[in-house]
Amino acid sequence: MVLSLPSDKVSLARAHNDWAAAYELERARIVAALGDHLLDIQHVGSTSIPDVPAKPILDILAGVRNFDEATACVGPIIALGYIYRNENGIPRRHYSLRAISGRITFTW
Repeated sequence: MVLSLPSDKVSLARAHNDWAAAYELERARIVAALGDHLLDIQHVGSTSIPDVPAKPILDILAGVRNFDEATACVGPIIALGYIYRNENGIPRRHYSLRAISGRITFTW
């Protein structure tokens, strides 16, 4: 399974059954680290659609109770290997990415 794409390229990969399993593993890590801060967590983006070619990037989105209080999640996310990018151009979101064993984005 490949979960990687150079930052200056856009391309599609054949659908891969392991994308859902990779999400479940990453979801478990995030939930263990952030626990009560999360209202919901979902696999979003093209790799979440079974049997559809997709950009090989695992996108994860979570809801939180309060945007400002969710800054408490930054330290634990960094400890999981993510690079925190603040709002990254979209107001009132927390955005991070991880490029270890493939590219994964986590937004909350």
